[in-house]
Amino acid sequence: MNAVLSKIIELVQNHEFYKAEQELNSLYKSNANSYDINKLLGIALIAQKKYNGALKCFEKCYEIKQNDYEVILNISYLFLKTQFYQHVCDQFRRRFQTQL
Repeated sequence: MNAVLSKIIELVQNHEFYKAEQELNSLYKSNANSYDINKLLGIALIAQKKYNGALKCFEKCYEIKQNDYEVILNISYLFLKTQFYQHVCDQFRRRFQTQL
C-alpha cells in the first residue's frame, strides 16, 4: 500500500486532485478507518472545493489522532467554508483550552 500512497501523494503534489480522489476512493472502500487515506482524501477534496466530503474525512482523522493540529485547523477551515461559524468557536475553545 505504501507504493500506492506514494503515487497518490505525487498526484496531490502535482495538483492532480481529481485523479488522487479517484485513487483514494478505491482505497477507502477497504480502508475506511485509515488515517492516511482520510487525510489525503480530505486534502484532495478541499482543493476541489468539495467541503462537506473533506469535513467528513478530517473528522475521521480527528477521531483517530486528536493531537494533529493540521487536522484541527482543516476542520476549523471547513466549518468556516460550510458556515458553521459558532461551531468553529466552540471547537477551538474545547480543543485548545486543555492545552494552554
